[in-house]
Amino acid sequence: MPTNYIKSLVAKGKGSEAELEAKWDEAKAAAKKEGHEEDFDYVTAIFKKMIHENLTRCDIISLLREKSNKEYTQLIITVNDDEHQLQKMIEYIKQNSDPGHSFIAIVDPDDSEATQKFSFDGDGAFHIVEIEVKEPEK
Repeated sequence: MPTNYIKSLVAKGKGSEAELEAKWDEAKAAAKKEGHEEDFDYVTAIFKKMIHENLTRCDIISLLREKSNKEYTQLIITVNDDEHQLQKMIEYIKQNSDPGHSFIAIVDPDDSEATQKFSFDGDGAFHIVEIEVKEPEK
């Protein structure tokens, strides 16, 4: 990480030098997952999102350019859910999984030994692109 840039962020109150260096390493790791570890602009854009620094137009273009070239997995779910609870949950995850927003979802059934946690890394590795709902024909 460029030392002068770190010092300017410390002066802005974005964190200590050690904290910002650690965030830079996290951003590099996220970029590596996407195959862009050596792409300085890409790493910088992720880093800025992580520390809530305003992204420049170039940062946004760099992220979108790389994301648009990626092939996505489609997940098809057939469900009996008259109240649309699963749909609402997935839409909520989509709203809250933009870059810079990582979180954990916990499924907590009656049997506490069956509880599982699922991590969603909004810093690059996880993003719901689209949700398509098909209602049954009546």
